[in-house]
Amino acid sequence: MSGLADLLEARLEEVVRRWADSVRQHLAPGGESDSALKDHLPDLLRQLVATLRGHTPPGGTSPVSGENPVGQASEAHRLDVLESIGDAFFSLDPTWRVRAVNSRYEELARKRREDCLGRDFWELFPEAATPGSKYWTEYHRVMEQRTPVQFVEYFTPLDLWTETRVHPIKDGGIAVFFRDVSEQKRAQEALRESEQRLRLVIDALPNLINFVGTDQRYRLNNKTYEAWFGVPFDSLRGKTVREVVGEENYGHIRPYIERALRGERVTYQVPFVFGEGRRGFIGGTHVPQVDPHGQVLGYATLVSDITEQHAAETALRMSEERVRGLLESTAEGIWGLDTEGRCTFANPACVRLLGYDSAEELVGRDMHALTHHHLLDGTPYPGAACRIHEAFRTGRALIVEDEVLWRRDGTPLSVRYRASPILRDGQTVGAVVSFEDVTERKAAVEALRESKEHLSRVVEASGAGTWEIDPLTRAFTADAPLRALHELPPEGELDLETGLAPIHPEDRERVRDAVAAALAGRDAGHYLHEFRVVSREGRIRWVETRGRAYFDAEGKAVRFLGTGLDVTRRKEAELAREGLLEALAAQPSLLVCVLEGPEFVHRLAPPAYLRRVARGRDLLGKPIFEAVPELKGQGFEALLTRVLETGEPFVGREVPASFDRGDGTLEEGFFDVVYQPVRGEEGGFDSILAISHEVTDVVHARRRAERLIAEEKERATFEQQLIGIVSHDLRSPISAILLGAQGLLRREGLDERSLKAVVRIQSSAERAARMVRDLLDFTQARLAGGIPLHPRPTSLHDLARSVVDEVQGTHPERDVHLVLEGDLQGQWDPDRLSQALTNLLINAVKYGTEGTPVSLRAREVGDSVHIEVHNRGTPIPQEQLGRLFAPMQRGTNQQDTGGRSVGLGLYIVEQIARAHGGRIEVRSTLEEGTTFTLRLPRRPQPGAAS
Repeated sequence: MSGLADLLEARLEEVVRRWADSVRQHLAPGGESDSALKDHLPDLLRQLVATLRGHTPPGGTSPVSGENPVGQASEAHRLDVLESIGDAFFSLDPTWRVRAVNSRYEELARKRREDCLGRDFWELFPEAATPGSKYWTEYHRVMEQRTPVQFVEYFTPLDLWTETRVHPIKDGGIAVFFRDVSEQKRAQEALRESEQRLRLVIDALPNLINFVGTDQRYRLNNKTYEAWFGVPFDSLRGKTVREVVGEENYGHIRPYIERALRGERVTYQVPFVFGEGRRGFIGGTHVPQVDPHGQVLGYATLVSDITEQHAAETALRMSEERVRGLLESTAEGIWGLDTEGRCTFANPACVRLLGYDSAEELVGRDMHALTHHHLLDGTPYPGAACRIHEAFRTGRALIVEDEVLWRRDGTPLSVRYRASPILRDGQTVGAVVSFEDVTERKAAVEALRESKEHLSRVVEASGAGTWEIDPLTRAFTADAPLRALHELPPEGELDLETGLAPIHPEDRERVRDAVAAALAGRDAGHYLHEFRVVSREGRIRWVETRGRAYFDAEGKAVRFLGTGLDVTRRKEAELAREGLLEALAAQPSLLVCVLEGPEFVHRLAPPAYLRRVARGRDLLGKPIFEAVPELKGQGFEALLTRVLETGEPFVGREVPASFDRGDGTLEEGFFDVVYQPVRGEEGGFDSILAISHEVTDVVHARRRAERLIAEEKERATFEQQLIGIVSHDLRSPISAILLGAQGLLRREGLDERSLKAVVRIQSSAERAARMVRDLLDFTQARLAGGIPLHPRPTSLHDLARSVVDEVQGTHPERDVHLVLEGDLQGQWDPDRLSQALTNLLINAVKYGTEGTPVSLRAREVGDSVHIEVHNRGTPIPQEQLGRLFAPMQRGTNQQDTGGRSVGLGLYIVEQIARAHGGRIEVRSTLEEGTTFTLRLPRRPQPGAAS
């Protein structure tokens, strides 16, 4: 009833207001005042509230009883109140008959008032009369227990979802208020379906989607997390970002998380380690969620795997940098043109050769009008006749050998240029022009002509022969020295194939290709080649040929001539030297290089040397202290200079050298080195062969070993000091405590509390004594060579029963099973054997699963006895089995909360087994449990006992 009273009191003002509004609609304008309209209704409602709570209202009579005249006079008001509320209402007497209903009830129930009053409720709605239905159950609970209830349920007879409140009333019946919440339920169902569809969408996305609170814990995740991190989707909610992504990834994204939690929308790209160990990159966006007061509630995140995109962007950037580097480093001038002939770019060489200060002065300008407007003789050069424009028209590249470009200052520049069209989908969209200054080349041609006679005399004096090839007819002309050098007939006409015939078959194709390349204009027609010539007797002669092809204005070769020289002696010496160097360089453990001249220029640097020393730097052709500047100041300059000047080799062991790691920091290494001076062609020492073998790991390993030995000595000294303390300083006080506790226990008159305290003291002292004993046994095993034994005839039947009874007595909550099979007599130390079995059983009880039995089984196996101690429980990790019997080790990560173990129990068991000439083994799996097997010979082996 109090619940109904609370409801009526809370809504009293609303009921009164709605009553007055309802009455006012039936009165003429300017009728009764508000106080007249309300009449006695507020007092009536307050009396009704007091009555429902069991209090006597002012006036002494309950309005529900009908004895108070005010209550009788206000019956109509009560009915009007029920009509004015928005909920449907009906009341039932104790026999389930309908006593009263309001009009909202008639509307929702679709039944007339007169058809319901006095009728049995369950007859009116037989579908709800099924025992176990929500309405049947809750109505009966209120009727019987007289406590109000509230619930939401589907009412089948009316095809409605209703929110229902049921209150007991004073006469033993119940009052029911209900409202139609079908629209709300349908909205909730639609929302649930919408959320399910949204969940399907976000789970299907390959991106990570989440919402993280201000505590950096996940509130929402999609299933992509399972693929990225290999963790179950349902386990993520409530975990922190750091837990899920790992320390390395969290370090990358933490600054962006903190910015998002400050209310900032952030987008980022960072390195990322995915669940399977793959390294890549992610792109993420954090969007903070802020409440109406500006308080950040968390942030939503969308994260994508951009590894491939990042790799493509990196490759594109590197490609652009390479192209830019080529354009900036080449000596040729290069500019680009659009279809209108305007400059789109110009490299530094182009700017410099044309006499300008920057590329901005050329970009956007008509290059023909700017630089190509006249011929060398001053004749105007119209754009229609320009050969560069011809490349636009034909879509083909062309080369022009001798034209002029005009510099900024009006002076001509003799050039050779190449114009190449840029094609896109078969259409010309631009062109690239590259040119070189041929002023010096033209001067050289003139100088060549003037010195031809002089050169002929020089060639004749040098012993070289001369040759010429006609590019058109391939006729081959050679003087007498060259014919003799090539083993050719002394007279008669020759062609190119005849001239190539004496060349070694392995070299012939390379020579033919080199000749063709020179005639095609490669390297401006320059030719240099070495090859072998085979004499009629089979003798090998090495020949070095040099030459050059000359071209006309159309780019066609018109002349190709050169010389040939016998270099057999030099080549044989070089091959021998190169063979030795290649053999040394091929050794994977050796770092080999050749340093030439007083500046120690790199002439040989194999891959192994480059990997260790260069770290991406270019070394060949560069002085070592310029290419590897960190070597300055490490003593190598003076050392190499001394070797080169004195000719005395240097041999050093474990020479320290520090090299740049590639990030500006130095990394120290150690090397065994040999610096061997090498004589040049003139007889003096002109280079150094440097051979190094890195021994950094060996040096570090030796230093670590020396440090470990020192630490081990210090630890051994400490152990001996500790054992001295335990042996001499702890045993006496512990014994005194035990004697004192035993003496107190023998005294009569101790109250129960004191007796328990003395028993705890005795138990703790005994535990300390066992720990001291374990430490003493450990000391004897380590320092005295083993645990001493006192073997005598012993029966395992009696000894095992005694140990099992003792362990069972101290652990009554566990079952300890004993199985004894066969002859179990032997020559053993019973005290030590009892100690070993006790340690094994206590270990099994401690680490076995609670509620499972522990067993000890002893059986006869030939001339030995096998004792097995078994328990169920978490298996010992495989990585710990190998060190299980080492001192201070346990087979589990559990903490010894009892504090009774120092980690020596299994070590002492193994020492006792060894002392008897036996051994201890362990097998531990989840399916079989853990079993320790002690194998003992019936008699200790000679020399086993101390």
